[in-house]
Amino acid sequence: MIFVEHICSLTYYINLAFRCEENIGTLSEVIEKCLRFLGSYFFNYLPYNNMLAIFIKIANVQATFLWSFTDVILVCFSIYLISYFQDLNKIIDNPAKQKYISWKRLRIYYSHAVSLVTKIDAQLGSMILVTYFIYIIFICRQLYNVLNRLHVHIKVHECDQHEADE
Repeated sequence: MIFVEHICSLTYYINLAFRCEENIGTLSEVIEKCLRFLGSYFFNYLPYNNMLAIFIKIANVQATFLWSFTDVILVCFSIYLISYFQDLNKIIDNPAKQKYISWKRLRIYYSHAVSLVTKIDAQLGSMILVTYFIYIIFICRQLYNVLNRLHVHIKVHECDQHEADE
């Protein structure tokens, strides 16, 4: 899902580069204009540099990948733990299987499951917290963009701002 959002964002900025510049001739000009829009939070304070722009884009792609990878890891561990407890509950709920497994054995299985949850929580708790804060920051940024209607006025604002800078 993150990659779809990233591709849509990139497509939007390429389209914006074409709308802002009527006579973009070369591919390098399109890439430069697009990278200026993508890294506007840097290039409002620093002069544009191709190497810096490429570095910012690579860092952006890596951050997107790490964000997605972290989400996948957390979802996989969560699904594993859920399935473990669901299997244990199926055994407890099935009277036919209770004849073959004693309550003492079920309690040991349950204790192992709780111990596994505790160990996973100790290892992944900080990752879950960081992911939570990343999502909060992302939601706040999107909310800020919507409330300030940056997407509606971005063509005028960004085009005028970049023309004033040059």
